[in-house]
Amino acid sequence: MVHSLSMKTLTVGEDVLLVSNEIYYKTGTVIAVTPSGYGVQTVDELIRLDNDGKETEVGRLERLGFGPSPGDNFHNVLWFSAPEFQPYQIEDASPEKIAKFKAKLLEAFPKWKAMMEEGAARYKQKQP
Repeated sequence: MVHSLSMKTLTVGEDVLLVSNEIYYKTGTVIAVTPSGYGVQTVDELIRLDNDGKETEVGRLERLGFGPSPGDNFHNVLWFSAPEFQPYQIEDASPEKIAKFKAKLLEAFPKWKAMMEEGAARYKQKQP
Protein backbone atom coordinates (compact mmCIF):
# COMPACT_ATOMS: atom_id res chain seq x y z
CA MET A 1 0.00 0.00 0.00
CA VAL A 2 1.35 3.42 -0.90
CA HIS A 3 0.74 6.14 1.62
CA SER A 4 -1.16 9.22 0.51
CA LEU A 5 0.62 11.71 2.76
CA SER A 6 3.83 13.50 1.98
CA MET A 7 6.14 12.30 4.73
CA LYS A 8 8.03 15.60 4.55
CA THR A 9 4.96 17.53 5.72
CA LEU A 10 3.99 15.44 8.77
CA THR A 11 4.04 17.43 12.00
CA VAL A 12 3.70 16.68 15.69
CA GLY A 13 0.03 16.63 16.62
CA GLU A 14 -1.19 15.50 13.20
CA ASP A 15 -3.70 12.63 13.16
CA VAL A 16 -2.86 9.71 10.89
CA LEU A 17 -4.34 6.39 9.90
CA LEU A 18 -2.05 3.35 10.17
CA VAL A 19 -2.94 0.46 7.88
CA SER A 20 -1.48 -3.04 7.80
CA ASN A 21 -2.21 -5.49 5.02
CA GLU A 22 -5.21 -3.38 3.95
CA ILE A 23 -7.43 -4.90 6.66
CA TYR A 24 -5.91 -3.85 9.98
CA TYR A 25 -5.93 -0.23 10.96
CA LYS A 26 -5.30 2.08 13.89
CA THR A 27 -5.68 5.80 14.24
CA GLY A 28 -3.01 7.76 16.04
CA THR A 29 -1.29 11.08 16.50
CA VAL A 30 2.23 11.96 15.44
CA ILE A 31 4.14 12.60 18.68
CA ALA A 32 7.71 12.68 17.33
CA VAL A 33 9.37 13.78 14.11
CA THR A 34 13.07 12.91 13.87
CA PRO A 35 15.63 12.73 11.06
CA SER A 36 15.16 8.94 10.99
CA GLY A 37 11.36 8.78 11.12
CA TYR A 38 8.20 9.30 13.12
CA GLY A 39 6.54 8.18 16.32
CA VAL A 40 2.78 7.70 16.24
CA GLN A 41 0.86 7.16 19.46
CA THR A 42 -2.25 5.01 19.15
CA VAL A 43 -4.70 4.23 21.93
CA ASP A 44 -2.57 1.37 23.20
CA GLU A 45 0.95 1.66 21.81
CA LEU A 46 3.68 3.69 20.17
CA ILE A 47 4.30 2.79 16.53
CA ARG A 48 7.72 3.72 15.12
CA LEU A 49 7.89 4.53 11.43
CA ASP A 50 10.74 5.26 9.05
CA ASN A 51 10.98 8.25 6.71
CA ASP A 52 8.84 6.43 4.14
CA GLY A 53 5.99 6.02 6.64
CA LYS A 54 6.48 2.27 7.13
CA GLU A 55 6.80 0.68 10.57
CA THR A 56 10.45 -0.02 11.44
CA GLU A 57 11.63 -3.58 12.02
CA VAL A 58 12.74 -2.63 15.56
CA GLY A 59 9.36 -1.08 16.31
CA ARG A 60 7.55 -4.07 14.87
CA LEU A 61 9.68 -6.40 16.98
CA GLU A 62 8.81 -4.42 20.12
CA ARG A 63 5.10 -4.34 19.24
CA LEU A 64 4.87 -8.08 18.55
CA GLY A 65 7.32 -9.32 21.17
CA PHE A 66 9.03 -11.62 18.67
CA GLY A 67 10.83 -11.51 15.36
CA PRO A 68 12.32 -13.76 12.73
CA SER A 69 14.69 -16.33 14.15
CA PRO A 70 16.89 -18.92 12.44
CA GLY A 71 15.44 -22.36 13.05
CA ASP A 72 12.10 -21.06 14.39
CA ASN A 73 9.73 -21.81 11.53
CA PHE A 74 6.59 -20.83 13.47
CA HIS A 75 7.72 -17.28 14.23
CA ASN A 76 9.29 -16.89 10.80
CA VAL A 77 6.00 -17.77 9.11
CA LEU A 78 4.13 -15.29 11.33
CA TRP A 79 6.70 -12.53 10.77
CA PHE A 80 6.89 -12.87 6.99
CA SER A 81 3.39 -13.90 5.98
CA ALA A 82 0.67 -13.68 8.65
CA PRO A 83 -1.45 -10.63 7.76
CA GLU A 84 -2.00 -9.53 11.37
CA PHE A 85 1.76 -9.28 11.97
CA GLN A 86 2.72 -7.19 8.95
CA PRO A 87 4.11 -3.67 9.38
CA TYR A 88 1.86 -0.63 9.60
CA GLN A 89 1.99 2.08 6.93
CA ILE A 90 0.88 5.71 7.36
CA GLU A 91 -2.19 6.87 5.49
CA ASP A 92 -4.10 10.14 5.58
CA ALA A 93 -6.39 10.32 8.63
CA SER A 94 -8.96 12.80 7.41
CA PRO A 95 -12.45 11.99 8.76
CA GLU A 96 -13.54 11.18 5.20
CA LYS A 97 -10.65 8.75 4.69
CA ILE A 98 -11.28 7.00 8.01
CA ALA A 99 -15.03 6.76 7.33
CA LYS A 100 -14.37 5.35 3.85
CA PHE A 101 -11.90 2.83 5.21
CA LYS A 102 -14.26 1.74 8.01
CA ALA A 103 -17.12 1.38 5.51
CA LYS A 104 -14.92 -0.83 3.33
CA LEU A 105 -14.04 -3.01 6.31
CA LEU A 106 -17.61 -3.21 7.56
CA GLU A 107 -18.84 -4.24 4.16
CA ALA A 108 -16.24 -6.99 3.92
CA PHE A 109 -16.22 -8.01 7.58
CA PRO A 110 -19.59 -7.35 9.29
CA LYS A 111 -18.56 -9.12 12.51
CA TRP A 112 -15.92 -6.43 13.08
CA LYS A 113 -18.53 -3.70 13.56
CA ALA A 114 -19.01 -4.44 17.25
CA MET A 115 -15.26 -4.67 17.82
CA MET A 116 -14.64 -1.33 16.09
CA GLU A 117 -17.40 0.38 18.04
CA GLU A 118 -16.00 -1.02 21.27
CA GLY A 119 -12.52 0.19 20.35
CA ALA A 120 -13.85 3.66 19.52
CA ALA A 121 -15.63 3.82 22.87
CA ARG A 122 -12.41 2.84 24.70
CA TYR A 123 -10.48 5.46 22.73
CA LYS A 124 -12.98 8.19 23.68
CA GLN A 125 -12.76 7.17 27.34
CA LYS A 126 -8.95 7.59 27.31
CA GLN A 127 -9.06 11.04 25.73
CA PRO A 128 -8.63 14.04 28.07
